[in-house]
Amino acid sequence: MASFVSIGKSKQFHDFLRNSLLNGEYKVGDKFPSIRELSKKYEISRPTVNSVISNLVNEGFLVVDQGRGTFVARTDEIKKSKTTNLIGFLMIDYLSGSEIENVILGHLGDLFQKKGYYMIPVNTNNDISRFYSLLSMMANLEVGGLVIVPPYREDYDINVVRNLVGDIPMVCINRDLPGCNHDLVQMDFYHCGKLATEHLLKQGRKRIMVQNLFGPTLYGMLADGCAAACNEAGYDAKNVIIEDWSWESPESIRNADGLISSDGEIYRNLSVIREAGKEIAKDLGIVGINDSNFSRLCSPELTAIRNSGDLIAKECCDLLFERMNGPREMRIKRIPCKLVPRNT
Repeated sequence: MASFVSIGKSKQFHDFLRNSLLNGEYKVGDKFPSIRELSKKYEISRPTVNSVISNLVNEGFLVVDQGRGTFVARTDEIKKSKTTNLIGFLMIDYLSGSEIENVILGHLGDLFQKKGYYMIPVNTNNDISRFYSLLSMMANLEVGGLVIVPPYREDYDINVVRNLVGDIPMVCINRDLPGCNHDLVQMDFYHCGKLATEHLLKQGRKRIMVQNLFGPTLYGMLADGCAAACNEAGYDAKNVIIEDWSWESPESIRNADGLISSDGEIYRNLSVIREAGKEIAKDLGIVGINDSNFSRLCSPELTAIRNSGDLIAKECCDLLFERMNGPREMRIKRIPCKLVPRNT
């Protein structure tokens, strides 16, 4: 059986399947193995297999028959497969440790495949120029729809975005693209902030650092939730919430007794917390946002706010296919969050 080395595995697997098709291993009209079957047989991750299959569909080697599966293409079906059976997914960077994006990616791939579509996942790396370039690429591929996590900074030119995507049906995650043909699925960052602050205030924490990692829209919601929790507890949020601080300045951490941030960011900066002379739980109460594996890798394990990646994926899929059936008014779905108390 063929095996594939780690470096360039996606291209190797693409070339292997392409050659199998060209060499006549599969005949026109044959049903092609599923993503799950290929992943298990060749020990390659399902996102990688999904990406390779979507490329073969785009190249005209395969065609998707919704509800029946994937088949070796006839020439009169090449154009159809290109224009109707691909969906683009623009993420920030699922390779950098944003586990919530990985969860969404996995579930979206499964949901789209069940509906007879293949997903093309790409990273914008939070770069505006790359964001524009990838939108242009998706438009040129004539994808049937787009799921987009817009860049954090939100300083994109919305006129450029509209010109690039045209009327492609879209669902955005967390951040809006005004004037485009899209719906919005958004984590409830207001209640993330409120629940996290309430938890820390109950511990007697009175100097709580809140990290601005998520861009203006989400951070505004998070900060409003933190302020609401302070006000309800009878505190002036200006005296409790610390916004002006940095991991590069251990001194600012020494002056705090609470922290709200992405659990991945906390995990990556455990050494900074130690350098500041803080013992987690004893000196510094922490609430991590997302409740990914990073929360459980910390010692002690972090209290966290859980955002459901599988529910985000389901809402994105449902809304996108509704919108692909015809234009309608924009819908906004907010995903509820939950406090998961542990040791911090």
